[in-house]
Amino acid sequence: GPGKGGANETHTVTYTDAMYNIYNLETMYNTYGMNWDQETGDMTTAESAKKSIIENLEEREVLVMQAEKDGTTLDDNDKKEVEDTVKKTLDQMNDKVKGRKGLSEDDIRAAVTAEKLAEKQKDVIIKGFDIDENKINLYFSLLNLLTAALMALTWTNDVFTGYVFLEILTLVICDS
Repeated sequence: GPGKGGANETHTVTYTDAMYNIYNLETMYNTYGMNWDQETGDMTTAESAKKSIIENLEEREVLVMQAEKDGTTLDDNDKKEVEDTVKKTLDQMNDKVKGRKGLSEDDIRAAVTAEKLAEKQKDVIIKGFDIDENKINLYFSLLNLLTAALMALTWTNDVFTGYVFLEILTLVICDS
């Protein structure tokens, strides 16, 4: 995408850069005893994990590039969170895992810093939209009420109860 000077800029993500994301996903999948060769739709769990990591890294790098262009930086609290995450991650790793390429303390710090910067840039972008939290809460409350009324209307065996839920359904539709 266009960089600060307007010229096209690219970021290259290497295997070493991706290793932290691979480690996190691998740890999560192994915790739940996932079978890497299991077919899930048209791909295996391993292929799905690879696709997920690539998509996450692409999103992260685009957001990091935009953050650099916009001048978004991490404040002291963000940097402290990064250091806490790095320490926690290293404490959870055994020596064999720490010996993998891309999982040194500096590599982990770089990955966590990029994730934090991308997260901060995403927040900056979202705050640029005019979003009314009260309307969002009202929307989901009405959606839940609509779902409940439709379920009750479907399962009722009583005309009066069906009529009551039909009225509730009408109120939900009118308020939307």
